[in-house]
Amino acid sequence: MSNPFIGEIRAFGFNYYPGDGNWAPCNGQILAITQYPALYSVIGITYGGDGKNTFALPNLNGLSMLGTGQRPSTSSYKLGQKVGNQSVTLDSSQLPAHSHAITGINAGAGGSYSIPSISSHLSRCSDSAAKVQAAYSDQTLVPGNALAPAALSPSGTAQVMPHNNMQPYLAFTFAIAIDGDYPPRP
Repeated sequence: MSNPFIGEIRAFGFNYYPGDGNWAPCNGQILAITQYPALYSVIGITYGGDGKNTFALPNLNGLSMLGTGQRPSTSSYKLGQKVGNQSVTLDSSQLPAHSHAITGINAGAGGSYSIPSISSHLSRCSDSAAKVQAAYSDQTLVPGNALAPAALSPSGTAQVMPHNNMQPYLAFTFAIAIDGDYPPRP
């Protein structure tokens, strides 16, 4: 294998790091500047450390890599910037617009209205039209009038339930070159 550039990151299809001493895992490890001055001069404290005595290797555990820069109409990404979340919690303002259509009929329960189905209607709860109106709406029961808020119970739960937000992925072993050729600057 040819000499890597110091600071170069490679993906390996095996679960160890090459034993030539040139590679370290991309796991966020803190290193002493005095022990790796060339690597520190290339990556600095981009990935952490105090910049006086220590610096950190990038931590790619459970993360995908993303190129730096900006594409048209997108965000700008800087070297070492972490973005995204493995899980996301949506609130009601992020749900797409939808409706819960339901119809009513001014007839007592029975006949074809007694068994709930996709085409079921609300029916009168008693022979009194006033009781029907109070149960379902604060308006006269005619097509197009909104139901009373209590006529339909809320759906979902009050719990915050994050869902997985990760793109499809394939895991590799990532390592950074801690020794090798010094990368030439343009």
